[in-house]
Amino acid sequence: VRQQEDSFPMLERNEVHFSLSGLAPVRAQSSLHRKLLDEMPMVCLMSEQHPLAHEPMTAEGYAAAMHGIVSITGKGPATMDAVLAAHHLQREVAVRLAGFMSVADFCEHSDLLFTLPKRLAERIQEGRKLCIRPLPECFSAPKVSFYLYWHERYHNDPRMQWVREQLTKTID
Repeated sequence: VRQQEDSFPMLERNEVHFSLSGLAPVRAQSSLHRKLLDEMPMVCLMSEQHPLAHEPMTAEGYAAAMHGIVSITGKGPATMDAVLAAHHLQREVAVRLAGFMSVADFCEHSDLLFTLPKRLAERIQEGRKLCIRPLPECFSAPKVSFYLYWHERYHNDPRMQWVREQLTKTID
């Protein structure tokens, strides 16, 4: 997945030291380092009362549902739109959120369906009346890889090496 306005320019401008991201940088790849932290499938997060919560989910049923997406930039199609297009399907996105913090609020009392990385969906689901369902089997949606990124200028800095180690231990 690539997006134009993300945290990578902030790494380039020395505004942040690290970025946790499932995205790939558009520019400056040669000046960035990364470490794989986790890899997981995409799943559907929805209300326990959602019509698809308790029945087998087909590609057509998935496409026909009302969707919410998280788009940090607020622009562009999501990865699942390309997967749907490969099956000659299209979905309607009713809500586009700029962050993950409010997904549960939008999802819990509506018929919105969010497609998210599994570990993130599990965290959002905690303590809420939400359920997680697998994507329809016919979708060969790629797994999402999450990386810790840092700029070359801090690659050999002992303090930043220590922080990277601590972040890696915390996430494992």
